[in-house]
Amino acid sequence: MADKRPEDAAETIRNHASDVEVGGDLNQIGQVNVHLTQPERIPEVPVVVTLTWHSNYSVEVGEGREEEWLIGGAPILEVLVEGRSAHAAVLKELRPVVLSRRPPRPLRYGLAVMSAVPLRPFDVDLDAKVPKLRPHGVDFPFKVSRDDPEQFAIRWLSTRDEVRWFLELHWVCDGRSGIVRIPEEGSYCLYPSGGSRRSALRRLRSQFTRGGPRRR
Repeated sequence: MADKRPEDAAETIRNHASDVEVGGDLNQIGQVNVHLTQPERIPEVPVVVTLTWHSNYSVEVGEGREEEWLIGGAPILEVLVEGRSAHAAVLKELRPVVLSRRPPRPLRYGLAVMSAVPLRPFDVDLDAKVPKLRPHGVDFPFKVSRDDPEQFAIRWLSTRDEVRWFLELHWVCDGRSGIVRIPEEGSYCLYPSGGSRRSALRRLRSQFTRGGPRRR
C-alpha cells in the first residue's frame, strides 16, 4: 500500500462546526448552543395613558341640538401613565391647553355624585390666562417604565366660563421626544363652579386635604 504524502493527507481533513471550516482535528463533547439576544425594540410612543374621571357633580345645559352634559364643580382627572418597554421614559411636562371659553349657559339640571381622591394630586386654575398644573407635593419630571407606572390626580377649576380644554403629556425616551394628547381625539368641557376665584381655590385645596369631594 502506497504511503500518502503529507500534503495529500492534509487535504482530506475537513472538520466543520456551525458551517465554519476548521483546519486540523476537532474534538466535540456534547452540544453547545449560542443564543444572541436581540435589543428590545422601543415603541414609537413609549407610554400608554389610561384616564378615569372623578367628579362631584355634572350639569345639563343647552337645548335641542346644543343640549349636553358637562362636568361640573372641581372634578379630578386620574391619569395613569405606564411605560411600554423596559427602557425608562422621562415625563417632562403635563400641560393643559384651553381651546375655548364662553359665558355659562343656563343650568337646566344638576346631578351630584360621590368620588375618591387618588394619589399624585395637582390642580389647574382654568380662570388663569395660561393655565398650569399646580402640584400638591412632588412635581414633574417623573419617570415611568413597564414595571414602574405613575398615576396623577388632576382637579380642574373654573369660576367664570365654560372652558373647553385638553392635556399634552411631553415625554423623552432613548434620545427621542414626543407628545401624547389627552384625550387622543376631541376635548373636555368644564362648567363653572361659581363663586369667587379665591374661595373656589380654597375649597379645591381643602377637598384634597380632606381626602375627596363630598355630596352637595
